[in-house]
Amino acid sequence: MSAAAGAVRRAFPPPGGAPLAAAVRHGEVPPRLDRRPPVFEPAVVARGSADRPLAPDPPERPGRGTARDGPIRILHAVGTMNRGGAESMLMDLLRLLDPARFSCAVLAHGATAGEFEPELERLGIPVLRHPSLGSLGYPRYVATLARFLGASGPFDVVHSHLDWQGAAIAAGARLARVPTIVVHSHAASWSRPDSPSERLHLASCRLLVRVLATDAWACSRDAGVFLFDDRTIASGRFRIVRNAIDTDRFFPVDSGDVAARRAALGLPRDALVLGHVGSLSPVKNQGFLLDLVSRLARRGESVRLLLVGDGPDRSRLIARARELGIEREVVFTGSRSDVPDLLAVLDVFVFPSISEGLGLAAVEAQAAGIPCVVSGAVPGEADMGIGLLARAAPDPDAWVDAIDRLRGSRRHDRSEIAKSIARRGYDARLAVAGVASLYEAAVARDGGA
Repeated sequence: MSAAAGAVRRAFPPPGGAPLAAAVRHGEVPPRLDRRPPVFEPAVVARGSADRPLAPDPPERPGRGTARDGPIRILHAVGTMNRGGAESMLMDLLRLLDPARFSCAVLAHGATAGEFEPELERLGIPVLRHPSLGSLGYPRYVATLARFLGASGPFDVVHSHLDWQGAAIAAGARLARVPTIVVHSHAASWSRPDSPSERLHLASCRLLVRVLATDAWACSRDAGVFLFDDRTIASGRFRIVRNAIDTDRFFPVDSGDVAARRAALGLPRDALVLGHVGSLSPVKNQGFLLDLVSRLARRGESVRLLLVGDGPDRSRLIARARELGIEREVVFTGSRSDVPDLLAVLDVFVFPSISEGLGLAAVEAQAAGIPCVVSGAVPGEADMGIGLLARAAPDPDAWVDAIDRLRGSRRHDRSEIAKSIARRGYDARLAVAGVASLYEAAVARDGGA
């Protein structure tokens, strides 16, 4: 048995202990799982070291790639295409990749349509649907995905944006003989309850990614260290790929524009307006912001908090705002497509996350010229180096002090902001050019479908 087959069998034991080989014999999955991903020269990127540039290495085996008659076929695997950091990054990528060179599709899990799907339809990018991992269980999911990929493909690249679930995506793609398999980490912590069994589960996912994926990408060093083991990070397969943004969408506005936009939203002209963009969920820690607003209101501050986004904590947060007596001060906008317009009305962007793979929303706020106060969990890569980001200890007084220091420091020099973002690799056009080169090098290396 190959190392890859053994890893899948150990991590995805079929119900009742029946071996994966039985599923192969009964025709439920393709009969081969014997090709390990190419192994690259080690010790290129050490754990905790600076990231590699986007420019790819030349193919390890010259001449392995073949001339192509058409575009590279890429399937991006996601949960649901709702507005989130990874999904927003993917949308910028899909908007800017040259369709003559890359033919992309999206694999969404579950029957619910995501908020980005109308735009995907306008872009001519098909959305394929597959049952979720949770609804099928590991063994059945891997087998079903392999058949699905075989029927829907062929694909040159399967690119998973599902963090630890990328191990199951990689297993299904390997069974379907997809040549290039990218597992992309967008998170820096385990979202499941911590326990010995869950730590073992994560270790198994890391092993599977190392054995089955041809490429391991991360949005930050922290995200890479979370999902990939030391051997993967030390290999030539690991890259930090920036969650870049289209800076043209985020434009600093003058004070007259800010006043008009605040009036349109019913916000007091002279209020201190704080804002947060993200899923309403425990890891984003919006409850801390409610306590912060309550403290500011008690000292007589005219303050408003815009919470942009939706999620499982919405009802709890509304109830907490009512309990604190700050219903008037907190505005729940729901999920919005006009985030740049909402950022423009803020005095300070506040981001107290318990864990972040990158903190793309803070990058966007800086692109709009808005000062940001963030928690220590936000990676250093989120600081664009333009004096707009400050870190605060997890204490309300520290956050009040930081907000007082930064309010009024909005920047309007759009050109300088854009240049700084580009220098750090977060300009979408430059980043997409790098990603395109990575795809082309990987397909040349692996031969394509």
